[in-house]
Amino acid sequence: MPDSSARSAALASLEAVVSDAEAALSSARARGLFQPGHRIDLERSILGDEVYRVPLTSAEGEDSEAFSHSDVIAFHLPVFVGFDYAVNVSGQGLVWGQRFLRQQSYSTPSVTLIRDLRPWRFVKEELEPFLSRKVVVDEFSFSETISGEPTFGDSHGTSGGRLTLRFDFGLLQSVNSEG
Repeated sequence: MPDSSARSAALASLEAVVSDAEAALSSARARGLFQPGHRIDLERSILGDEVYRVPLTSAEGEDSEAFSHSDVIAFHLPVFVGFDYAVNVSGQGLVWGQRFLRQQSYSTPSVTLIRDLRPWRFVKEELEPFLSRKVVVDEFSFSETISGEPTFGDSHGTSGGRLTLRFDFGLLQSVNSEG
């Protein structure tokens, strides 16, 4: 995740520095955490017990046979206050669709101005309804950048203005306003 005040605050709360985060990331990669098709047991060995498990509805997931009978399993990561880290797990125990979700006990912050859009404050599903003419600018692994015309507050009804939002694991990382 890119350098931001949220990342710096998270590292400080863990009494860690960037090199600690990089070492943890390297360890997770070496253990296969980011390999497609790893088993849920690997997630549990790193993240601990899940906080909930619910069936994945067809509206949320894939309708293909390979992903049928999948569940959503969520974990609490203390540094991501207000969010759960969620993974989809196939009937065979294979992980796919890793992302952050808003914890049910937390409400979504209101969005009335562009400056309300701060990193680590929103997940993708909360912001997509505020963009018209949305396009995916870039999509790679666990990162996605989308662009669209904002439909709220100080930008509603303006022509030509666009927002570009970057997400890692569905969690907002950066906001760029154009026009």
